[in-house]
Amino acid sequence: MTSMISTFIIDVDTMDMIVKDPETLFKYLAGTLVATGITLKVWPYLKSYSTSIDSAKTNKNKNKKVNQKQTKPREIQSLQRRFLPVFFLFRMSFWMAGPYFFQVYSSKIFLLSGGSSTSNITPEATAKLFVGRISLIGYLAIVLLSSFTGKFTEKYGHKAATLCAGILYGIGSISVFSNTPFYLYAGRAIGSVASSWLCSAPESWLIGEFLTIQGILNKKEKEKSSSSKRKMDDDDEDDEDDDKNDNKKVCWLSETFALAYGGDPIIAIIAGQTASVAANHAGNPTGPFSLSPWFIVTALVFVTLYWAENKSNRGGRSSEEEKNNHANDNEDKKSSISSNSNDDDDDTAVTTNDDEDDDEQPFTEQSRCTGLQMIFSDPKILLVGVVQSLFEGSMYIFVVVWPPAISNSVKRYFGPTAITPFGTVFSCFMACAFIGSIICGKLSKARSVDVKSTMTGILFISTIAFSVAVYAIQTQNLLTIIVAFFIFEACVGMYFPSIGILRSKLIPDSHRSTIMPLFTIPLNVLVVGVIYFHPTLGDIGALIIACVACAIAAVCMIPLRSILREEDRQRRLDAKNKWAKLKIASVFLSKLHRTRRKSDLLKNTSIRSVGRRASLTSVENSRQSLCTRASIC
Repeated sequence: MTSMISTFIIDVDTMDMIVKDPETLFKYLAGTLVATGITLKVWPYLKSYSTSIDSAKTNKNKNKKVNQKQTKPREIQSLQRRFLPVFFLFRMSFWMAGPYFFQVYSSKIFLLSGGSSTSNITPEATAKLFVGRISLIGYLAIVLLSSFTGKFTEKYGHKAATLCAGILYGIGSISVFSNTPFYLYAGRAIGSVASSWLCSAPESWLIGEFLTIQGILNKKEKEKSSSSKRKMDDDDEDDEDDDKNDNKKVCWLSETFALAYGGDPIIAIIAGQTASVAANHAGNPTGPFSLSPWFIVTALVFVTLYWAENKSNRGGRSSEEEKNNHANDNEDKKSSISSNSNDDDDDTAVTTNDDEDDDEQPFTEQSRCTGLQMIFSDPKILLVGVVQSLFEGSMYIFVVVWPPAISNSVKRYFGPTAITPFGTVFSCFMACAFIGSIICGKLSKARSVDVKSTMTGILFISTIAFSVAVYAIQTQNLLTIIVAFFIFEACVGMYFPSIGILRSKLIPDSHRSTIMPLFTIPLNVLVVGVIYFHPTLGDIGALIIACVACAIAAVCMIPLRSILREEDRQRRLDAKNKWAKLKIASVFLSKLHRTRRKSDLLKNTSIRSVGRRASLTSVENSRQSLCTRASIC
């Protein structure tokens, strides 16, 4: 009894020490969440380690052969070494600036009143008004200037686009040190456009460089196959080997993306802690923004030294490679056609390419109409678009709401002088998203749980989490707010893999590039509207809108789930009917085979009897001939 009382006292003492200040509280929560995520991630590997040792010893020779077949090419290793450090440096810069976005701009509230403190508006409302305007400027800049960034990337290449976007992002980060409203608005617009540009340009460079390497590897394989002088009968086998090699190369690209986005939550957790240390060291929220540009500069140095330029023309190949391909094609034509006809063919080739370029512009205008027609003609695409727009809209609303909501609750709980460690809170959110992605992976491996059910559960749990957060903000209960926000971030971690699977099943690849941008229109309308009216709505009103959006998304997911389940059931019935038909056909064919076999046996027996008779007659004739000869002698 005394030991139980002592342990209880110790637990109470430790809890008092943890809840002493907000920094200690959120550090303890971040450590617990990170340890939980690492345990969930590593435990299956540790569990299967003992069994894998025995199997590795018994199948040592087989594993050597498999590893020899699946060795990563040097070109792919070089590509990953060039891309992954740049990607992680960019993400480090993003995640460092994100947690202190609200605090750094809310510290500029004196700019709205011209430096005077006499105003009827409270400082909190003024801060929300200014941050809302800044956020609105950023979203509008992305919507208006995204087409120009795309044209720049197509014209000058992905490396140039990455360098330009990195420089602009650095300018946007440095602009927070200004006290002039114009420079703050302009810097936010530039930083928002650059951040969205940096999310697409490096990945496009990776895909283009991978396609170039894939072409080089294909040429090497063709040279090896031509030097070996195989027979013509083995051409089919060669094609199958090429398909297998292509599949392996595609796996290297997916492995690169998996390494990048698998390490992204870890980078986000480290960035949150680094941002918190930088803010405490600087004594103001501009500390992370002074450290963030250095990661951008380091990434740009890597890009300048180790990246080669490529463009998105013809599947991401570089212009130099296209010129070489055109030259090779012309040489092949010259070897088979005379010079006069070759000139005519070159002219016609140029004109056909010009016609193709002319046809691409009306195709992009028509693709929007076809995308809208496909969305409204197929209820599955419409429902998944509504789900995506509403949930991601609520997610961006949460990004705007969580800093002031947690800051006010921290001041109410710890005192008006308490400082919120936004970087550590952000690390907790990223750890929750990491745990959610692990749980989603485990549910996807389970046969009893499908993606449709997982997505429905995510939306309903998010709705409950938002409703609990609304109640907690009204009652100023800090622990309840933390739990509700952590649950929603775990749902965010589960959402992105699930919606990716649903989009891959429902949206056709031929129209995905035209349908996906259309989903962002209602999303931007929702987010911009809430940000614009955030000073009037407040944190509670914005969260209520996010809760309603998640609820509508959950309601839309129910008919989508039923439609997909009905299609799966119909597909299973069709498979059973096909199997029954195949079974009947196989029985019929087996009976037919038996009857043919019997007829063949009868034919064979008749042929054998005729042969025997013929042989007997021939023997008798030969015997009679011998007897006649003997009598004559």
